[in-house]
Amino acid sequence: MPQIGRNVIKGMQQGLSELTPDLLTQAQSIADSIKATIQGALDIHSPSRWGKKMIGHNLVKGIIIGLADMKSDAIKAAERVAEWIQPHVEVSDIINDINGAIDAIQTEIEHKVKVDVDVNGEGGQGTNGGGVHQVVNLHSPTPLSPSENARELKRVAQQIPFR
Repeated sequence: MPQIGRNVIKGMQQGLSELTPDLLTQAQSIADSIKATIQGALDIHSPSRWGKKMIGHNLVKGIIIGLADMKSDAIKAAERVAEWIQPHVEVSDIINDINGAIDAIQTEIEHKVKVDVDVNGEGGQGTNGGGVHQVVNLHSPTPLSPSENARELKRVAQQIPFR
């Protein structure tokens, strides 16, 4: 009896192995028939049209409806988060952030302006023998080297007769 059982199982294994390609071909044929039947019944001419109308539109509509349905829950959750965070917000940190932003803007403006030159001329009798006494102030966002100072002073001196 045990030998008969082993032979039955071996026969089934061998039969399944030999017929697997035929079984897969038949399964593919059935799947293709089902797909063609559904496409015909639903008037589907391409996957993109069906995907756009049936999946794309409905997915977005579902998200919209879901968000609308959950609006009050979302607001409540946001309020809880705000209450949770609020004790941890330091006003001094906010002020420091604002001051840092202002400093950054000021620095950027100074870099764009580059060098601001103030020239004040005073005429008349001075300690230098009756000539013109001039005060030149160079303002720069970064320290100027001696050669850069000299270059700026020369540029200013060249512009003075035209003022």
